[in-house]
Amino acid sequence: LLGLSFQQLANTLWGLAAAGVKPPEPWLASYVRASGPKLLGFKAQEASNTLLALARLNHNPGRAWLSLCEASLGQQLQQCSSQAISNSVWALLVLQHRPSEAWLQQQLLPEVCRRLQLPLDCTAPAAAAAAAAVASADGGSQVDVSSSSSSSSSSIQDAYLAFTPQGLSVLLLCLVRLSAKHDADADASKSLGATTSST
Repeated sequence: LLGLSFQQLANTLWGLAAAGVKPPEPWLASYVRASGPKLLGFKAQEASNTLLALARLNHNPGRAWLSLCEASLGQQLQQCSSQAISNSVWALLVLQHRPSEAWLQQQLLPEVCRRLQLPLDCTAPAAAAAAAAVASADGGSQVDVSSSSSSSSSSIQDAYLAFTPQGLSVLLLCLVRLSAKHDADADASKSLGATTSST
């Protein structure tokens, strides 16, 4: 595994998950060790596919690995397909990884708002989800998220950036759940702080 390229690492795990084959836990642990140091070199699709494969295989690679993958995706969100964004957020939720507030507020949500042509001040996950739900209420086969009305935009690029209704609904559900998780964690921290100060 150590000798595999970024693409080979991503394709290996994705192929196993797609075939419904779950490798033994020691092999998955070796995969995590081998891929971790390389995550920041993964292309957007490679990082997304690897994350999705781990979620489908029900193998949590640990917070350190997930944080590196989060950072890798954050650097490349504009290069991600909308499907890859939806898949990645779903996988993070399945793997019970709470992304950093900075990643959500400064990287993910602005990119989602840009693609949905929503105001960039729509930064709270719940607010973004509600606004996006309204934007998609016309019920087409895809939600048009082209960021420019320029006639030079190609149909291929528009399709790459477009959220399917299913992809958008998954993304919205995950954003709401991540928002609730952040709120619950914040409330727990406040309660712990109050308890500590009173003792």
